[in-house]
Amino acid sequence: MKGWFELNGEYCTWSDFFIGGRCNSLICEAMLDLYEKYLSKHKDILIYFLIDDFLMLLKLADVEDGALKRLSIYESSPFYIADHFKDELSKNNLDMIYSVPQKIDRRENYDNDNPNSIYNLVVLNGLSYEDAKKHCSM
Repeated sequence: MKGWFELNGEYCTWSDFFIGGRCNSLICEAMLDLYEKYLSKHKDILIYFLIDDFLMLLKLADVEDGALKRLSIYESSPFYIADHFKDELSKNNLDMIYSVPQKIDRRENYDNDNPNSIYNLVVLNGLSYEDAKKHCSM
């Protein structure tokens, strides 16, 4: 997911929809410590990407022998659907949509009149990758 979040030459190489770790993971323990410290000073989590900020700090600090630096980088973006929601679903954009989990801001209005738009087919109708490939071959 190169390009959407970079700090000191390091890129975000994770998606934080679901994160798990082994028992006693230093990354998980550090994340808990960071959240406890943050919430001891702030009532709410106001920054949507706070988890990404914390993970980037751990990546830069080489926590757990640099485990976060060993994750693969994909050329897609978690914001592809949000940026191209009106575009027609096509063979050209399938990999960009389905190669990484997508982030959509629930506060934004993505309404559009195109029944073949990425948003209408993939988000509203939940088109799977296999069904999207079939749809694009029609």
